[in-house]
Amino acid sequence: MTLPLNVELLHQDYQAAAAFASAILLVRIALATLALKAWGARHEEHV
Repeated sequence: MTLPLNVELLHQDYQAAAAFASAILLVRIALATLALKAWGARHEEHV
Protein backbone atom coordinates (compact mmCIF):
# COMPACT_ATOMS: atom_id res chain seq x y z
CA MET A 1 0.00 0.00 0.00
CA THR A 2 1.33 3.42 -0.90
CA LEU A 3 1.53 6.26 1.60
CA PRO A 4 -1.15 8.43 -0.08
CA LEU A 5 -3.55 5.47 -0.07
CA ASN A 6 -2.73 4.85 3.59
CA VAL A 7 -3.58 8.47 4.43
CA GLU A 8 -6.91 8.17 2.61
CA LEU A 9 -7.76 4.87 4.31
CA LEU A 10 -6.94 6.22 7.77
CA HIS A 11 -9.00 9.34 7.08
CA GLN A 12 -11.99 7.27 5.96
CA ASP A 13 -11.70 5.15 9.13
CA TYR A 14 -11.89 8.32 11.28
CA GLN A 15 -8.33 7.88 12.53
CA ALA A 16 -7.45 11.55 12.17
CA ALA A 17 -4.25 11.51 14.24
CA ALA A 18 -2.75 8.63 12.27
CA ALA A 19 -3.85 10.17 8.96
CA PHE A 20 -2.29 13.50 9.93
CA ALA A 21 0.97 11.83 10.97
CA SER A 22 1.15 9.94 7.68
CA ALA A 23 0.40 13.11 5.72
CA ILE A 24 3.17 14.97 7.57
CA LEU A 25 5.59 12.17 6.67
CA LEU A 26 4.54 12.49 3.03
CA VAL A 27 5.12 16.27 3.14
CA ARG A 28 8.59 15.78 4.65
CA ILE A 29 9.52 13.35 1.89
CA ALA A 30 8.32 15.86 -0.73
CA LEU A 31 10.28 18.72 0.85
CA ALA A 32 13.43 16.61 1.09
CA THR A 33 13.07 15.68 -2.58
CA LEU A 34 12.71 19.33 -3.57
CA ALA A 35 15.71 20.33 -1.46
CA LEU A 36 17.88 17.62 -3.02
CA LYS A 37 16.73 18.62 -6.50
CA ALA A 38 17.61 22.28 -5.84
CA TRP A 39 20.98 21.29 -4.38
CA GLY A 40 21.70 19.11 -7.40
CA ALA A 41 20.82 21.93 -9.80
CA ARG A 42 23.18 24.33 -8.00
CA HIS A 43 25.90 21.72 -7.87
CA GLU A 44 25.68 21.17 -11.65
CA GLU A 45 26.05 24.92 -12.31
CA HIS A 46 29.40 25.02 -10.49
CA VAL A 47 30.85 21.97 -12.24
